[in-house]
Amino acid sequence: DTPDATKLPWRDILKAVDRASLEISRRRRVMAMCAQGRNRSGLVVGLTLMRAYGGSGKDAVEIIRTNRSPRHGGAALANPAFVKLLVERGPR
Repeated sequence: DTPDATKLPWRDILKAVDRASLEISRRRRVMAMCAQGRNRSGLVVGLTLMRAYGGSGKDAVEIIRTNRSPRHGGAALANPAFVKLLVERGPR
């Protein structure tokens, strides 16, 4: 069962994106975590990459998938609804 992106706690997600983007602008390191470290954290990281550095959602997905080690639980952003959200809508 694939979680629906419309049922996410958007206020909390956007708050995390705002905070992570701020810390990046201060040249600090940021770590995003969720229960499995694949989808929700990937969504936050993708939105943060787009906001902090510009670029497309497609670029953000590629960066996350390329840098997320398969030995740490498999493919990042396996949820197609989250990928679609990043690629089509981007940060707000």
